[in-house]
Amino acid sequence: MAELASLLISFAELINNKFVLVNLVILVFNVLLLHNYIKLRHPRYIYRYLTFMAILLVIINYFLLGIINFYDVLINIILALLLITYIFVSYFSAKMPLFLSKIKLNKLKKTLNQGRTIENEDLFTQKPIYMVDFVEKYNYNLLKADYYQQINKLSEAYQVYNEIDDNKLFSKEKKKVRLNKANLLIKFGNLSKAERLLNIIDDQNDPFYLMLRSILIERKTLNLETVNNLLQKAVDIISDNDDFDNVKKAMIYNNYGRVRCLEGNKTDAINYYTSSVELAQKANKKHLIHVSYQNLVHTLILNREFEKSQEYMSEYQKLIDSDIILDSFELFNLKIELARQKMDKNQLITHLIDSHFDLRPKLSQDKKLALDINSLRLMFNSGMNGAVILREINKNINEYLTMKMPGRYNALKEISIVLKQLRIRGNSALQRKVIAYMKKDAISDLEDYILKLEQYEIKEKSYYLKEKIGLIRDYTEPYNFEKTYELLDDIKNIYQNNNMLAERLGVELDIADEALFNITEDSIKEKDKFFEVMKKYVELADNELVKLNSLSILELDTYYVRIAFYYLVIGNDKKAKFYLDKFESLEKSILNYALWIQKYYIELKKHFEKKIKRF
Repeated sequence: MAELASLLISFAELINNKFVLVNLVILVFNVLLLHNYIKLRHPRYIYRYLTFMAILLVIINYFLLGIINFYDVLINIILALLLITYIFVSYFSAKMPLFLSKIKLNKLKKTLNQGRTIENEDLFTQKPIYMVDFVEKYNYNLLKADYYQQINKLSEAYQVYNEIDDNKLFSKEKKKVRLNKANLLIKFGNLSKAERLLNIIDDQNDPFYLMLRSILIERKTLNLETVNNLLQKAVDIISDNDDFDNVKKAMIYNNYGRVRCLEGNKTDAINYYTSSVELAQKANKKHLIHVSYQNLVHTLILNREFEKSQEYMSEYQKLIDSDIILDSFELFNLKIELARQKMDKNQLITHLIDSHFDLRPKLSQDKKLALDINSLRLMFNSGMNGAVILREINKNINEYLTMKMPGRYNALKEISIVLKQLRIRGNSALQRKVIAYMKKDAISDLEDYILKLEQYEIKEKSYYLKEKIGLIRDYTEPYNFEKTYELLDDIKNIYQNNNMLAERLGVELDIADEALFNITEDSIKEKDKFFEVMKKYVELADNELVKLNSLSILELDTYYVRIAFYYLVIGNDKKAKFYLDKFESLEKSILNYALWIQKYYIELKKHFEKKIKRF
């Protein structure tokens, strides 16, 4: 009892001690506040709050101990101003970057919005040392991911999003990052993982969420009715919301325009693309301006509104800055595509040559190498003589052989296709080097590259697995159809497991194409067997398309030409004509496609023109 009494007396003395009592009250107050006010416990607030309370506690105790007194007016004013400044800076810095960081981030954002990415390759190589706070790092990473997407390094962009600490994000920020990741996963072909992310978000009132959900459904099922419903809901929401981000608005209108165009409703597509153009200008984001204007101009031409397309083309060209390399590239590609669509070969040749030699001096050496390959392919597919470009490639062939993957393989493959078709004599030094690479190093290069790909990069992995199959067929002996068939079937299963319907249909046609290759090879005796394989997979792809009721979808355009040609080979003229008509109903110029697709189309046209003449 004596001990308890002693403890109570000691506690009473502590309570009577003003210094202890004040500190105890402040401690209890903070515990209750943190317990009841959950938002304050967020990682972005808790450390700032605890730091503030520690400073406040020190100042109060200085007063209690008499180190500072209430009559020191100047000191009290200074302390009050410091506390108020700290409160404001802490609160706003938890939400947004301030001071030097804000200035730097605005400069980076302006550079990205102007599209100055190609000439600024070191834009994000080194984060400024003064960006130490999470909010600053978070906003820096958002811009860095945007930069990677603009230069088509999607995997790097996804990795940047993955590096962001989810626990330190507010709920809106968390949703934004998840939506951006889902968008990239759809592009990667990892539809299952994208769907899981969207299921976690599940916000039916977010227009961007609805747009991504529509893209996912389109990729998985090709069900455009559901896609339309989701996009219409998104448009209804943004049309009543002036505060919604203009960039996201433009993307939604642009995507809805694309879907309406797939359905053949060009009038609606033009209206949505026009809205996208207006919003892209308001957002002042050059990448979005390119996409919106180009889609609008293309669709106006498809709709035979040539005067209006020229008006928008002139408007678009006024926004082009010749000092910005991306602008020059985009205008170069658009002019080529329009000349192809108009079937104007003279204009096509002029644009190709003029644009190539206008662009080249602006580029670094590695970009010049890529441009030469791109121009060679465009000239070759357009039936032009690319001798000038080929000479430049020949001069730099050793640089192509030392490029990073997959650039090295892609460049050498394009050169090999052109050389094969030009039938250059075997003593060509260029040809010898290219063939030596394709025979000896290309497969191992692809295998190493595929192993380094991330698990989520399904589309990229599948593409280069198919490229490997092409190498096995063209550059290894003896040719083994069973092995090739097995590898294609593996790719088909990858697409099947990831609900990539259009891509899976494409592999079925690849198997048919492989069988066709064997039917036309004189050295292969089992032609009947390959004929049956081809027939089986053409009919399989045909039946799936009919079941889906998706025969007018623009994105399946090359499938129509291929199915038509395969049906022609197996003797089913009715089906061949049906799919040829489907392709021609899209009103797309055949010059927009690879040379082998053009050859299939030409054979189809010749065949049916002969039939008409007979009658």
